[in-house]
Amino acid sequence: MVAKPFQQAWGISTQTLRNIYRYLRGTILPYMGLRALIPAFYDNIRNSGQAPISQALASAVTELEESIFAGCPSPLRSGCYSPSTYVSRQRPRILVTGASGYIGREVVKRLVEQGYDVRAMVRASSNIELLQPLGAEIFLGDVRRLEDVHAAAAGMNTVVHLAAGMSGSTEFIVDSCVRGTQNVATAAAEQRLRRVIYISSFSVYDYTRLKNGECITENSLLEERPELRGGYSLGKRRAEEIALSHLPDSAPAWTILRPSLVVGNGRHVLSPLGPKFGNVVVCMGRARHNLLLIHVEDLASAILHAMESDNTRGRVFTVTNSPIKTRDYVKECVRCGEYKRVRVVYVPYLVARTGALIAAILKKGLGRGPALNRRRLLSVYRNADAGPALLTQETGWQPTENLLQRLREEAQQAAQSSVPTSALALAPEEDHTASVGNPL
Repeated sequence: MVAKPFQQAWGISTQTLRNIYRYLRGTILPYMGLRALIPAFYDNIRNSGQAPISQALASAVTELEESIFAGCPSPLRSGCYSPSTYVSRQRPRILVTGASGYIGREVVKRLVEQGYDVRAMVRASSNIELLQPLGAEIFLGDVRRLEDVHAAAAGMNTVVHLAAGMSGSTEFIVDSCVRGTQNVATAAAEQRLRRVIYISSFSVYDYTRLKNGECITENSLLEERPELRGGYSLGKRRAEEIALSHLPDSAPAWTILRPSLVVGNGRHVLSPLGPKFGNVVVCMGRARHNLLLIHVEDLASAILHAMESDNTRGRVFTVTNSPIKTRDYVKECVRCGEYKRVRVVYVPYLVARTGALIAAILKKGLGRGPALNRRRLLSVYRNADAGPALLTQETGWQPTENLLQRLREEAQQAAQSSVPTSALALAPEEDHTASVGNPL
């Protein structure tokens, strides 16, 4: 009985210290109440300011809800939500998974413009306001449910598979990538589709076995330890194994496209560089480091070319533009827009490696902290080259001739608009939104 008050005091003290630690890391926030939160959200929308809760917290709540819904025997809503406003009997009917995402919307737009009858598959929780005006049929479903994918694929000729989790727990990200791709493969075969265009990522490459200056090609070695790179790399690498196993298939014929980091059309101008703290942007790399980028409209065009060409059946292609030096990108695209006075701090590899070792020691002692290692660092620091030569040779596709100039013009337009770049395209979506290239 004498020891019980001391045990309670010890428990309260340790919990308090734990909560302080979580608060400093931003993983726990004081609850302000709806009367304070709702006006704060409206103020954020009106003034383009900072949201009253973090993006990570909002994403975590969303993923928790989806994991709960995933245990339901049937979706809360599934099937056709709105019919297509354009139906072509002469052109193939195309299913696009992850259609409400950053890339998905652009792909749907391009396909509809080219006269295709498009079915856009999105989750019931997705924001479809930007998708509805495009004229595609919207189909509510989850790629993790085979019955949903079967229903969505019915009557289609081709599927463009973009859906992949970008945020949330590692289990959710891997599950959405792997199970989604397996379900697409099963449904495409049983529904007797003609083509599957699978959108992979540069994150599947093994940067530890690349040399600085070496060109990434379709034959570059793939990551052997994706679990050390994070949930997204793990999910995309395992999903690609499924796609690679189907390359010999003739019905349906598979094509794998591996895009580099996708930019443009509202993507945050700082996304190729790194996080921003106040007026400082921390860039993992050097000023003369190559940025391997592809404009989202160019990627949509590449998907269309690959889909329409018989030369792409059973093959893999990299999709990227010519490299841009980091210093040129900062000068031309960052400082010409709303971040004229931002300071970019370049972190040398040795400094980052030392920090990773310290973080590993702290994580081992505290049981928590960032999981940094050599593979994750090299996926960012390796100064590689890349190009679209093979896809251009086989399909005639060409990316934007001067990508740097195009991005500079978009940054200037965003700075002059009423909605700053910092408020655009930052939320996680169904497809590759934040790091199609090499997420750390």
